[in-house]
Amino acid sequence: MSNQTDARIVTTPQSRFLLAVEGVRQTSLAVANPAGIKVIPNAQHKVDVSTLAAMITELESVVPGAAETLGDFRNIRIQRKSVSPAPPISPEPGAKAVDILKQLIDRARILTKV
Repeated sequence: MSNQTDARIVTTPQSRFLLAVEGVRQTSLAVANPAGIKVIPNAQHKVDVSTLAAMITELESVVPGAAETLGDFRNIRIQRKSVSPAPPISPEPGAKAVDILKQLIDRARILTKV
């Protein structure tokens, strides 16, 4: 939740995007673990944990295309880590990431009764 709060405060699209994507990852782990899905660090997963969390929480029912968007976010994140200097991020992905994070947290709360 702190990532969601911080992502709304920062003014740069890059910071907003990166904070929101990290929040999505942390929320996804919180959803995956009780579902019995153990994420192994550095494992070569074909499916990202955020995509699994989207399926578990039925995120697509409130955000159509969420799984594909989360995959796009993952690709942007990987590109930013592997290219120096990191390419700029436009405001749209940052705003979209914050919105998906909010929706995922809401769905996770319903699922986990928190």
